[in-house]
Amino acid sequence: SCSLPVVVVGSGAAGLVAALAASSAGAKEVLILEKASAEDASEGPSLAETSNTWRSSGLIPAAGTALQLQAGITDDSPKLLAKDILQANGGCDGERVCQLAGAATSTVDWLARVLPKGALTCKADFLYPGHSRLRMHGPPEGYGRRLHQDLLAAALAVPGVRIERGISVTGLWLEEEVSLQQQQQQQQQQHQQQSEPSSGTAPQLSSCRRAVRGLLLEGGGKLEAAAVVLATNGFGGNKSMVLEHLGATVADSLYLGSPLNTGDGIAWGLAVGAGVAQMGAYQGHASVVEPDGPLVTWGVVVNGGVFVDLQGRRFGNELKGYSAFAEDVMALPGAEAVEVFTHSCFESCRSTRFEEVLEAGKVQTFQTLADLCRAHGLPAFALAETLRELHLSAGGIDQFGRDWSNSNAWHSEGTEASFFSNGPLHTVRVRAALFHTQGGLLTDSTGRVLLPDGKSPVAAGFFAAGGTAAGLSGDGAAGYLSGNGLLHAVVSGRLCGQGAAAARRALSRPRL
Repeated sequence: SCSLPVVVVGSGAAGLVAALAASSAGAKEVLILEKASAEDASEGPSLAETSNTWRSSGLIPAAGTALQLQAGITDDSPKLLAKDILQANGGCDGERVCQLAGAATSTVDWLARVLPKGALTCKADFLYPGHSRLRMHGPPEGYGRRLHQDLLAAALAVPGVRIERGISVTGLWLEEEVSLQQQQQQQQQQHQQQSEPSSGTAPQLSSCRRAVRGLLLEGGGKLEAAAVVLATNGFGGNKSMVLEHLGATVADSLYLGSPLNTGDGIAWGLAVGAGVAQMGAYQGHASVVEPDGPLVTWGVVVNGGVFVDLQGRRFGNELKGYSAFAEDVMALPGAEAVEVFTHSCFESCRSTRFEEVLEAGKVQTFQTLADLCRAHGLPAFALAETLRELHLSAGGIDQFGRDWSNSNAWHSEGTEASFFSNGPLHTVRVRAALFHTQGGLLTDSTGRVLLPDGKSPVAAGFFAAGGTAAGLSGDGAAGYLSGNGLLHAVVSGRLCGQGAAAARRALSRPRL
């Protein structure tokens, strides 16, 4: 039997799930490589700076799970989840979306068994924009930080799974692979050539295909592996790649993902002939506290909050979603705006991630419009007109297409004084940011990396998951639906882990 390890490069959600899945599928040795050293992680084994999972809300959308059924949500299905994802964008592979949405059910059920009891719950208290059902699964507290901690602890508790930090991989080590049948054919051809008079031509050996031999390391070293899973995330921390694929506006915006997400895995794949897709896709967020965080939960918008530019005017439909609306905020001078919300909205957001913004002292409260405008340098006449327009839109649809029929957040008499009749107004100065990229290497339904034709594998034993692989969000920021990143990370991670374990079992590698 093969004694080589399955090697996973990257220790975010995709990499850790791949390691867990490979071990569950029979791989006796799984090695996780992380380029950050222990000194790079601000909290030791949590590897805080290396993972976008740590920085996320830690929510995985899945339909029909045992946890969702326990929460009393019985009218959801993978088909409906796939429909919601595809409605958010038109540039994604529908067959792939349906496959991953279908696999999300069993993946979340499996994670609920692998992780400590109660580590995952179905969130039944908030319907995320774009989703037609309550289907988010995540830690009861601690967000992505807790999810990452639980995944890391679960992986390292498995015999045969280990992590090596501070390892600098520089590329893939491939070689030509010859099957046993091909080797026998070659031997027969060589024997026949030796027994016959020379014709002056070289023997025609059977065609070969490439296989992963392992990884190339900094300094010229090599690491042998039975199979390799690249889970190095995307390229948000590589400004030149962001400029090339996402454009100058995004490249000049704030970046809040891990600085170590520099597109390494994508570059290694391209170097050996892999195809890529959806390189213009990314997750943005329209509401990050100026100048650099924390994030303002989109629950503020869902509960009635609006954005105004520095001229006091609204500029779009905030309910299109935090990623899609990020493009609108990025288009403003300085990619900066003011989020304005009523006191009832303020109270509705308590006991959520909004508390982080409160604790940071970033929420301002005003009893008069003059004070609010003075604090933010906004024209009072323009903001008063904006608020009157909101009053006129109460119960209907405003000029930007936002539906207020189920909200009375801005209902008033339309006078300046009446804007404060139900309590103060609150504001947060915000800017838009890039969180992570969604484009990457082409892969098939098992996570194998494909050539640009989208059909043929680059090499046996070569897999990619999470942000290293093309995701579910089409192109641009508008196609990103809440949870797309973690859904893709955990499902593709599990598929790659299972595929890598199968490749290890099947490994029979006579070489030229």
